[in-house]
Amino acid sequence: MAKEERNARIVEEVIRRYGSVLDLEASPEVLIDIIREFGSEVDVTVLIPPNPTVGDPTVREVMQALLRLSREVEAIKTHLGA
Repeated sequence: MAKEERNARIVEEVIRRYGSVLDLEASPEVLIDIIREFGSEVDVTVLIPPNPTVGDPTVREVMQALLRLSREVEAIKTHLGA
């Protein structure tokens, strides 16, 4: 499946489940649900998963990842005018 077709399928599925307008201020968990559901199908080269040969991530690494995610959510909210 071509990248454009895959992206179109993802968008159609998100619209089917959550509607054509997402109110992240009222329901911020929707964004997390979408990322969980479709994150493996989207190129997320910025996010680097922990190396399984090194061991479990540390609390510091988890907190840093959460902070990055929080900043990204805020940037999305700002971009959407929320």
